[in-house]
Amino acid sequence: MTDGPQTPGTTPAGWYPDPDAPGQNRYWDGAAWTDQRQAAELPVSPSAPAPGAVVEAPQTVYVQGPKNGMGLGSLIIGCIGIVFGLIVITFWLAAPLGIIGFFLGLAGYRRAKRGEADNAKVALAGVVASAVAFVLAVIGAALVIWVLNDASDELEEFGQDLEDYAQCVEDAGDDLDAVDACGE
Repeated sequence: MTDGPQTPGTTPAGWYPDPDAPGQNRYWDGAAWTDQRQAAELPVSPSAPAPGAVVEAPQTVYVQGPKNGMGLGSLIIGCIGIVFGLIVITFWLAAPLGIIGFFLGLAGYRRAKRGEADNAKVALAGVVASAVAFVLAVIGAALVIWVLNDASDELEEFGQDLEDYAQCVEDAGDDLDAVDACGE
């Protein structure tokens, strides 16, 4: 074994940096190195500064996290748009929500591709959900137009039947049998 930290007998027993293995400490028994080793510990903080010494304050480092708001917002808006698109009375709200969510999702996806966000899949899910919301709004509008068209045709046919009945009753005059025949 090599000589200790200093001449034998002058250095007290204890743990010292191992001269044969950097990064480890080895036990010095006061006369010679032993076989006991351990990982070197980080040095203890320095002693208090001398009176009147200038001490610098530690620097605070702020780490900004990923900007995931657009992708998450797109998914939330798309899901709300889907719910509104499935409700007969509120289907029309799904269109603007779908458009807004779609573009937020695209912006969020671009952020993720640039490394500014870490939720590319969430942003893509927002784009898909928003597109579904918009499609539901279009389907809802088409159904309303179809129903109103059909109702208009039915009302027009009913109006024509009513006119025909009124004309028949007028033509029947006082003849009750002819009036009864108009209703058939």
